[in-house]
Amino acid sequence: MLTIKAVSLLSLSTAQPLASFSLDSVKDSGTAMCLLASGVLKTSRPSQPLYTVNINNYKKLSICPCNTLRTHISATQSKRKSQNLFISFFHKKAVCAATIAGWIKEALISSGINTDIFKPHSVRGASSSAANLAGLSISEILKTTDLKSEKSFAAYYKRDILPSFSDIVLNKM
Repeated sequence: MLTIKAVSLLSLSTAQPLASFSLDSVKDSGTAMCLLASGVLKTSRPSQPLYTVNINNYKKLSICPCNTLRTHISATQSKRKSQNLFISFFHKKAVCAATIAGWIKEALISSGINTDIFKPHSVRGASSSAANLAGLSISEILKTTDLKSEKSFAAYYKRDILPSFSDIVLNKM
């Protein structure tokens, strides 16, 4: 459950594919974490460096992605056979994007979210739309999500959501 919670919180707070992060890519200052992608994504461009994601600590530790990630790393440290951030429960090796999507789906189901309507990929649109609703600038959303233009955000990710969508997912985990 800790891994599923870490994946879900990171998905909501970063809107990034999580299979591209390794333990070496995590820099922890104590008050925030910086994650550097360690692989090429479909949005990667040759002239652009790999993206980084910065996450500040939340006051409420039970929903803090940084706190949960620290706990996840500590709990899995002795069991690892891979430097990937997320590993298989059984084989202790790196997992693929499909496995991470399955974990997000489990979190959605346990949160009471209808997975016939909302899929794991919906989290990317929901989190970036919630950030937009909360007043985060479009330029910051584009940077965080690694999108090229406001037009891409509006066409593929901006959703009409309830102000409490992220709260529904986070508070039931």
